[in-house]
Amino acid sequence: MNVKSVQKRISKSSINVMIDPDSEPPRLNQEKLTLVNKIAMYMVNSKSIGAPIILAYGAHLVKNGCAPILIRLMEMGYVQQLLTNGAGIIHDFEFAYIGKSEEDVRMYLKEGQFGLWDETGKYLNQAIKLGSEMNLGLGESVGKMIFEERLDHKSIKFPYKMYSIAGKAYELSIPISSCVGIGYDIINTHPECDGAALGKTSYTDFLIFAESVKNLQNGTFLSIGSAIM
Repeated sequence: MNVKSVQKRISKSSINVMIDPDSEPPRLNQEKLTLVNKIAMYMVNSKSIGAPIILAYGAHLVKNGCAPILIRLMEMGYVQQLLTNGAGIIHDFEFAYIGKSEEDVRMYLKEGQFGLWDETGKYLNQAIKLGSEMNLGLGESVGKMIFEERLDHKSIKFPYKMYSIAGKAYELSIPISSCVGIGYDIINTHPECDGAALGKTSYTDFLIFAESVKNLQNGTFLSIGSAIM
């Protein structure tokens, strides 16, 4: 197995794609504008009565630079629970760690190199194993590492952690559940991968998410960009 540094990888996305929440929003036709306003009112009403707002998202929300918008909503109290898959966490980590993500799949598959990136697999798997020992969920385990910039007693720099959804969720004590499937994600091929830790932390996240759904009456559930979940 030829595991290379992610620093040397050619990536298709960088922090240049991040959207400024204060920038001019795109123009929408009346149909889409009506829908956006309807969703916004659901969220405002839920927040006003203290009902939860749950937001589920896939990797494309992260890759398309929407993290700053979601982080702004979190800071304003419009999100009480996050749900994502493994890819959502992986791209979040890579943006925070090296400021870029999304490898060229076709090119690296031809080279037999797809997914074999050391720091991504090593640090995420180590965070998950440590979180398993601490009875944390997968999302919290990764968010803790990014926000604190350390893993156990080892310092790890995340120069772009201001773009990390997981790191901000940990800072704000907002549950972020990452429910994964074994074999779905590139970190499953890394030598540090521990299936038992993945299963335990992901199942813990499922239970956290289920508890939030139990209290969803009069709340709002948003699913953005994930057909898998």
